[in-house]
Amino acid sequence: MESSKKGSAINKIDFIVLSVMALLSLTPLFGAKLSGLSVILGLVYFFVQKRVRKLSPAESGLSIRAIPSAFSKKAIFLWIALPLAADVFSVLLSKWVAPDYLNHVFARSTGIISYDDIAKLLLQVIVLALGEEIAFRVFFQGTLSRYLPAAPAILITSVFFALSHLTFDSPFIMVYDLTFVFLNSVLYGIVFHKTKNGFISTFAHILSNLFGILLIVLR
Repeated sequence: MESSKKGSAINKIDFIVLSVMALLSLTPLFGAKLSGLSVILGLVYFFVQKRVRKLSPAESGLSIRAIPSAFSKKAIFLWIALPLAADVFSVLLSKWVAPDYLNHVFARSTGIISYDDIAKLLLQVIVLALGEEIAFRVFFQGTLSRYLPAAPAILITSVFFALSHLTFDSPFIMVYDLTFVFLNSVLYGIVFHKTKNGFISTFAHILSNLFGILLIVLR
């Protein structure tokens, strides 16, 4: 009975944390830059509940030892490459329909990362991608997946993930940018769903971000 009550309490806290993360992700809609707090909240709570529930790395969805097993499945390389392909397509298409797209992405990212030091930039890309994947894929999507089928869990997570990246600009540029952020989030979500390992979706996320940064630097 005591164990059941404890599990129920944890589930309620899960719901509260998910709700607060969702609300923080929506703050850019109102001109407030608080969406980064959703990542911090998700990160902190993930490690707290991992300890409270005494989850193994594999059970938590963040296992270094399981990485070789995930990469042994050749199909996963296709899913990892798809966000990169989406980035290439978004940039090529933007040349015709949204010429200021890369400038918009640069403006969106300058408040988070520094382009002055390459070593620092690479570290920031890795840390930020890992943080977002733990918060949004491992915790947010992983928690939703306990109550919903994979598809709606991935889609709901991706809606909030995309909106957390909102930066005001012309309506078309904003929609264009968020569309591809949403698409990439769905692809990261599929990678996580297939591997049950946030390190693999982080790898896909890092590759995508590095490509985007390279294009911004060369623009």
